Amino acid sequence: MLVEGFDPRYIKMCYFATLGELGYKTRVSLANGTTSESPLVDDLHVSFEAFTSSGRRLGSVDPFEVIRPGGFTLIEVEDHVGPGRAIETDGEDVLGIFHCTPGKLVGRPSVDIELSEIFARISVSDEYIEYHSQEWSVSAGLAYQSIPMNDPRFGGTRSTLMQSPKLLVDGETDTHLILLNISSLQGYDQQIAFELAFIAANGERVANHPITVSPFGFTRVSSRDVLREAGVLDRFIALGGNGMVVGFSDKGSVVPLSITRNDRSKGLACDHTLPPMYYLPWWGGAVRKAANQRVRELLFSGSAVERR
Repeated sequence: MLVEGFDPRYIKMCYFATLGELGYKTRVSLANGTTSESPLVDDLHVSFEAFTSSGRRLGSVDPFEVIRPGGFTLIEVEDHVGPGRAIETDGEDVLGIFHCTPGKLVGRPSVDIELSEIFARISVSDEYIEYHSQEWSVSAGLAYQSIPMNDPRFGGTRSTLMQSPKLLVDGETDTHLILLNISSLQGYDQQIAFELAFIAANGERVANHPITVSPFGFTRVSSRDVLREAGVLDRFIALGGNGMVVGFSDKGSVVPLSITRNDRSKGLACDHTLPPMYYLPWWGGAVRKAANQRVRELLFSGSAVERR
């Protein structure tokens, strides 16, 4: 499948959100996994772009580093964005995108490229996003591949079914959900309505929480705040303080990340949720549509209070 007019900066990228509001700096490891034996071997030219949580573009840093085949680099995000940096901010959290553009495509506004080549370049390495604090002696992170999202040139319809069984909330532990609305399409402007259902260890749905994520923006949701505002925090803790959160949208693709934080130690546990196709090989088409409809009926029709 030929993808026409594709911005080559989005072939190999790394998108993430910073976590400064909780007291952590962000460090990203980028690698060039190609070797001399690979037909895709090339240098990767690294540039950086940042957006506010509402999706307003703050600026960019043009290619500032080259990663040779087989090499890697470690980048402190705060070296490029923040007070007095190339991308000036007051220290607010940002959605960041590191672009790793193949050398032969640097400077070209668009290319016509086979879909198979895009995913072949993505798959040569994961990128590692690390949140750290010297004051608290904490370092934790997660590795993933940043695939193109919400782009009609790739065909099909877009939806999200997030199933995260790592919901831990009690008096000193909170699970934060970081939800990104990313696209590889220039001029992308779609807000995504995303619904969350919080389920206790006994299977009881205790709260629902709708949010909207702006294009090229992100939202961080405190599970403890949601449960407290719904009046069910004490009940959730009494039921074990652990459970599952399901996120759903049939209007677009959201990138879901989870950060569980202990208030006392400041320790973090970071994870991402894989889409259903990773554990249901037959996911797609009529099966996906039927499953999405069933999930909506079970978890997002009526209120959680009515079902208790």
